[in-house]
Amino acid sequence: MLGKILKLEVRGASHARAIRFALDGFPKGYAVDAAALAAFMERRAPGRDRLSTQRREADAVTFTAGVARGVTTGGTVRGEIRNTNARPADYGVGRTVPRPGHADFGQWIETGIIPTGGGKNSGRLTAALCAAGGLCKQFLAARGVAVEATVESIHGETDARRQVHAIEAARDAGDSVGGWVVCTATGLPAGLGGALADGLESPLAAALFAIPGVKAVSFGDGLKAPEMLGSEFNDAFVVGTGGAVRTATNRQGGILGGRTSGMPVTFHVALRPTPTVYKAQPSVDLVTRQPATLAMKGRHDPCIVRRAVPVVEAVAAFALADAILADEAARPRICLTLTGATLAEDLAQYESQRDFTDMVELRIDLLKPSERRKAKDFPKRLPPGLPVIFTKDIDHTVLSDGRRINPVHDFTGPVKHIDRKCRELSGKAGAIAKVACQPKSMADVARLFRETKDLTDVPHVTLAMGAQGLATRVLAGRTRSLWTYCSVGGLESIGHISPEELVRTYRFRAVSREATLFGVTGWPLKKTRSPELHNAAFATEDEDAVMVPFPAKTAREALAFMKAMGMRGLAVTIPHKQAVLPLLDRVDPLAKKIGAVNTVSFEGGKYVGYNTDVAGFSEALVAFAGDLRGKRAAVLGDGGAAQAVKAALKALGVRFEVFHRRTPRAGFDLLVNATPVDPIPDYVFTGRELVYDLGYVPAVTPLMARAAAAGCRVENGFSMLQAQAREQRRIWSSGSRL
Repeated sequence: MLGKILKLEVRGASHARAIRFALDGFPKGYAVDAAALAAFMERRAPGRDRLSTQRREADAVTFTAGVARGVTTGGTVRGEIRNTNARPADYGVGRTVPRPGHADFGQWIETGIIPTGGGKNSGRLTAALCAAGGLCKQFLAARGVAVEATVESIHGETDARRQVHAIEAARDAGDSVGGWVVCTATGLPAGLGGALADGLESPLAAALFAIPGVKAVSFGDGLKAPEMLGSEFNDAFVVGTGGAVRTATNRQGGILGGRTSGMPVTFHVALRPTPTVYKAQPSVDLVTRQPATLAMKGRHDPCIVRRAVPVVEAVAAFALADAILADEAARPRICLTLTGATLAEDLAQYESQRDFTDMVELRIDLLKPSERRKAKDFPKRLPPGLPVIFTKDIDHTVLSDGRRINPVHDFTGPVKHIDRKCRELSGKAGAIAKVACQPKSMADVARLFRETKDLTDVPHVTLAMGAQGLATRVLAGRTRSLWTYCSVGGLESIGHISPEELVRTYRFRAVSREATLFGVTGWPLKKTRSPELHNAAFATEDEDAVMVPFPAKTAREALAFMKAMGMRGLAVTIPHKQAVLPLLDRVDPLAKKIGAVNTVSFEGGKYVGYNTDVAGFSEALVAFAGDLRGKRAAVLGDGGAAQAVKAALKALGVRFEVFHRRTPRAGFDLLVNATPVDPIPDYVFTGRELVYDLGYVPAVTPLMARAAAAGCRVENGFSMLQAQAREQRRIWSSGSRL
């Protein structure tokens, strides 16, 4: 079986000396409960009652690699199960007549031989599936996920006693019966899986069809769906405990559009009647090509359904464990740092962000003293299996699954050689290293990315704090971090944003580690809506791309970070629009003419500058004010933004005058503010002016508020931002016009 992370190879045959398996990709550091695994193997083992084959095997698992002192080592887990009670003579050694319904003919085509006991298609090999799947069940249990199957029906019978009678009747007649097994996985987080071929049904079904005898898989009420109306088959959404969104019914089997819904994942598996029967059946001799009659002898299951129950659990656990590991490998977890003074406040913070949170950090040091002693019971108030980091103080943390976190925090500056520091912190025991530091420039942030991009052999979390470090949280996958930290209050000063903003604005769960990067820069860049606009557009087009903001003190520093991160495009704002121009390889004639660049595009190995503010302002102004030809405008300010405004006004036929650090006289039809402040606090509005402020945070700027109070029509610069952003994306997608 091949998953995205886990890979299981099974060797051997029903009558070989042993069945061997190799499970690759299983995580390091998990304790193997040998007694629980033995009990699980016993559920599948043959010869345990009169309704199964009378072949009796111990099915004891011996690990030969990948497990040391009962703990997985991170290498390939290898093991074997000895065959001690095989009787190949019962099958007819050298037989050339294939059993109807069996895999004999296909193996004859492959090897020219019909093996005894079914060879590598034998149900005996499901012992190895149970051994590997048993480990996966234990892995899932540590995450709060349970996988349980049961017999649903045998030969159409749902009553247990009638099932027994059906098996006995088939056995006594030398025949066999099949049936259905139903399996349910509980505790899975919502959102696991993906679209189309990445949907969770695909790997689950593929794993289940690895079980010999499986002929159909149905999720939820899938078999009934063709006869139902859409309104009947749909599951209505409801709000459950703690604000969790659930469905009133579960006809979809807990999977919607390929992703888990938070409901139990339920599926039904059809097992065929055992193909080896004692009744005489027609066949052919593959050598003579003559008709032949075949009646088998020996020890065979009259019904494989009951012994298939743990096998279904095992392969489902394999597929689900692989889905979780693949999801975690594709992107880091989102860790919500709880900042409440009480556990009730912490719980409220979690519930407000539960759809966007994968794990939580309980800051015990922030709790009231009276609350701290109750902290150990806090996980009971959270969904089962949700990982919790217990932080006594910032230098003493431990994960709820027992893994240690060894942290280093430097609030004064960057940490040098972060990769070496992570290896030192992790140590031989494989603890999770955490390094958080305060960058002094974007060069420090670039170095953090550079030193951690290939750090795959050490479990770690690395991040840069403050506004300049936001990129390390948004792009945590590029630093190979296990998770990234967020919060909903109190930690903004060190660079925290909310999980909701991380997901909705920065597409954290949607883009890959290799996503195309875009940036927006300026100084101090306290607030920009450019990422919101561009990332929403990328989502609409389903592009693997993301824009991140980063404040840079100089245009040179900003361009250097763009180059270091391999960004495809950069949006430039105050005060770098003019300073970046001489640093570029080429500049569009319009941008050169007005002396300001707001867009940088990487094209053919060159960094090319454009100005989309002119087109953006023109489009927005016309939508706001209509035809302004012949009107008079006052432009407030004369920086990079003002240059674009002047060019646009000239193209629109508007007469204008620039007022830089001075107040315009009355009589202008239009006032355009191209500064980040209210530059004319002493101006007295008549109520007839149209006022356009290029600022958009806050939505009503001080200048707009005064103008509106006097009766003026006002507009902020968000409409311009939207228009010029569309032009930026056209440039980034189509390339140079030069």
